[in-house]
Amino acid sequence: MDQATRLTLAFLQGLFGSAPDDLWFLLWTLPDKQSRWFQIRHIPEAAEKAQNLPDKDVYIGVSLSSSDRGPSARFKADDSAGIVGLWADIDVR
Repeated sequence: MDQATRLTLAFLQGLFGSAPDDLWFLLWTLPDKQSRWFQIRHIPEAAEKAQNLPDKDVYIGVSLSSSDRGPSARFKADDSAGIVGLWADIDVR
């Protein structure tokens, strides 16, 4: 495992490591707008995948899902099984 993947793994484990193993989290990419869902128990596979998506911007959802919602879906707040952190999306000019 290379250094970038180890750092990604540590980040994902920090976010999701204490969540129940049967919940799912989202890696979402641009420009293709594809969702990739991983169960908490598969954090290492998610870290590998995140590092092997060339030419894509990778975003990590902090809300947990009770199921894999498919390759083109994210989900609404009402469908969340919990959140692992707070975030802000700030654009600066």
